[in-house]
Amino acid sequence: NNQYNVTNFISAEDLYDDFSQIDYEGKTPDQVSGIEAFLVAEKFLNEDKHHEILSNGLIDTNMGVQQTNYNFMKTDGDGGYYEFLSHSSFISVANKCEYVKDGDMVIYIGKCDTGNKDDIVWTDKTRDDIKTYEEFKQKLGRYPHEYFTYIVSSKTVINVSECTMKDGYYYYLIELDPQLSTIYYVEQVKTYSGCKNVRIDRIAFELYLDENFKIHKCTLYEDYAMNFGMNIETSGVYNVNFTYF
Repeated sequence: NNQYNVTNFISAEDLYDDFSQIDYEGKTPDQVSGIEAFLVAEKFLNEDKHHEILSNGLIDTNMGVQQTNYNFMKTDGDGGYYEFLSHSSFISVANKCEYVKDGDMVIYIGKCDTGNKDDIVWTDKTRDDIKTYEEFKQKLGRYPHEYFTYIVSSKTVINVSECTMKDGYYYYLIELDPQLSTIYYVEQVKTYSGCKNVRIDRIAFELYLDENFKIHKCTLYEDYAMNFGMNIETSGVYNVNFTYF
């Protein structure tokens, strides 16, 4: 499938399930479906006011170049902070921002020659394309206090595992339709890569929940291609840890 940006004619709103139909009160994640478990966990995460999320990713490309990806997010009350670094010999993007919910945003641009977050040199340059909460959503596919950008629903899930116990958590493996689930996420890939022609080929994630539907960790698997005049195919694995305080 060499089709790029095929979902332009599909409304994202039509892809969501009705959350009010999920019966999760008094249940544990193994007593609902995998889709429902994720949606409850996502809702609780987005409503939680005190947590940190740390993601480290490694992306292989068909050019033989590896890209490292670091993402740190902290939510504290109605505000938060995030720091992002994506680095390879092809591309290096470093952004950081403190924000207040629904407020204006100033995203600072950094430089990094190594891919190590400790080597980022922050400048007083700021992003011109993202200055408000809504612009953040338009360009990156989600609001700053949200983590997941995928649309997960009965219409976008290809496969979901049985719930098992793994590392002391309720565990699900969920595979998504790479086009339908990424209507918002593809905007983030375009924004950070600077590439307008992006094709998502695979989205899957492992989800680790406690008995109260709190996400403690997940592993994301993403394959996508970008066409800069030449085709760059990527395969990424991201390890994400969630800490509550």
